Amino acid sequence: MVAWLLKLDEELITWDNPKAKIWHQNLKPLTDKILNSWKIFLPKQTYPNRTGVHPNTAFAMAFAIDWARANKDKDFENQLTEKAKYFYLKDEKTPAYLEPDGSDFFSPSLEIADLMRRVLPQKEFVQWLNKFYEKRSLENIEKIPVVSDLSDYQTVHLVGLSFSKAWCMKGIAKSLPNNHPLKKDFQKTATVFLNNGLPLLFQGNYGGDHWLASFAVYALED
Repeated sequence: MVAWLLKLDEELITWDNPKAKIWHQNLKPLTDKILNSWKIFLPKQTYPNRTGVHPNTAFAMAFAIDWARANKDKDFENQLTEKAKYFYLKDEKTPAYLEPDGSDFFSPSLEIADLMRRVLPQKEFVQWLNKFYEKRSLENIEKIPVVSDLSDYQTVHLVGLSFSKAWCMKGIAKSLPNNHPLKKDFQKTATVFLNNGLPLLFQGNYGGDHWLASFAVYALED
């Protein structure tokens, strides 16, 4: 929730509209409190949360870095960048062949890759990514999630997984050089995930309807 609030404020910062400036100022007491909590907690966090649901550390840090850059908060950006490297720079052969868990709406491995493409120069990111994924893991994360029951509040999370995979793959592909084999592969697969998830929106079930739209909108961004 905190990460999404920073994403909302980032949109207000970057939106050239008089009302956006007013709303940004109105939101500032809350974003200041969140920023202060981040800066206190990050130095204490020894291990990241590598989960496919709400506490995923890489997802939150990616949105926080975007906000810091939009807000020109260099100190916060540097703090996040260094922590991201501390958590994930040495990751190799991630066991993404075991994804997903039964109620995941994030791919833990793709969220990490989506974060690292923000903090590493392109050449270093390519070197890191090539060591991060093995063939069987890449093949697995490109599989469409099987959603057996849209009315189940946990199983419906897997619809969100299609959207979050799409936005991660689009971002990663954009950060790769044109000659990298995953660039076109991830672009194509992101479209497949979007086409899979969009028809499952608004099925009259609060368990999915109250949050899936935000995932879909973000996944549709270029």
